[in-house]
Amino acid sequence: MAKAARALESAAALLGKEDFEGSANRAYYAMFHAARAALASRNVEIRTRKHGILIGQFSRHFIADGTLPKALGRTINEVQKLRHVGDYDAPTLARTDAEEALHSAQEFVAAIERLLRG
Repeated sequence: MAKAARALESAAALLGKEDFEGSANRAYYAMFHAARAALASRNVEIRTRKHGILIGQFSRHFIADGTLPKALGRTINEVQKLRHVGDYDAPTLARTDAEEALHSAQEFVAAIERLLRG
């Protein structure tokens, strides 16, 4: 969760510097690290670097069983797509995209923190 918190801080700082692609990237990684922490809390170890597998396992263990709301499962996928566009595609992201990614990441990380506190 410490990595998730640092990534959220970075996402906010990059948004403030109008680095919208960087902000969306760090927002996604905040969610990614929080999802890894949630899975680790259930002794689910992900040994691959493939993000889709981690997201699928997160969905299986926390969304499909109703532990967390379906909206959280959708948001990690949406922010991953924004990260991909920002990292690899020619069009740049708009401020609103980065703001939405950051907001989604903040909500996601907060939900995982509540879950882990029990």
